[in-house]
Amino acid sequence: MKWGDGSAFSAALVDRIIAPGLHAQDLLDTYPYLTRMYTVISPNEMIADPTFHINPDLDDVGNVRVAGNYNLCDGNSVVTLPDGREIFVPDGGPWPDFIGEMWWAEEISQVALKGKPMHLVNNTAAINTKIEEWNKSHGWPRSDAATGTAGSTGDDNAGCGCTSDQPQNGAALLGVAGLGLLALRRRRR
Repeated sequence: MKWGDGSAFSAALVDRIIAPGLHAQDLLDTYPYLTRMYTVISPNEMIADPTFHINPDLDDVGNVRVAGNYNLCDGNSVVTLPDGREIFVPDGGPWPDFIGEMWWAEEISQVALKGKPMHLVNNTAAINTKIEEWNKSHGWPRSDAATGTAGSTGDDNAGCGCTSDQPQNGAALLGVAGLGLLALRRRRR
């Protein structure tokens, strides 16, 4: 197989393949991990490649966020989200079907090249209200009449049940992100 002009091919190979690869390796060596990477692209925006930038002012974000599951003796369970919020799941069944409007994004922020994120939307209070209404409609948290304490998934729980550990290796991640309960970041315009 003939390459034609070997010098031109060699120069193009260096410019288009080798140099970008070395630059990518340089970036990985300089910045060994990402703190955030999320994008949403509308069909009309798919005509251009997204641009990523490094913002040195952002805090680190843990790469593992695991929810815990507490199985109650009556067959119900309580999922504790990484931020401590509890969601009652009746009869070990599927995730609750929240009645009414539920938000797909808890928080939407716009991140510039420098500085802290600019928060555009924060639905945390509304989501917390929906979770609280759901839990109360199913009698959670329970009140223990004998001890006067509210039942929770903590060590002070007077009821019976078992809990799953929250492994640090991320092997048991639960699919709660798609339910609008975890923070999502807004795409860059």
